Amino acid sequence: MGPFRPNPKQTLKTYYEVPVEVLEDDEELSAWAERALAAAES
Repeated sequence: MGPFRPNPKQTLKTYYEVPVEVLEDDEELSAWAERALAAAES
């Protein structure tokens, strides 16, 4: 997905939206969270 846009005038290029399909799947969302934490630690 593209960069997160909280409003039409602002684009946060270091934050990305999580697809709805992932948000609705607890297992997949957990996997995404684990990967995000691992990336933040490196």
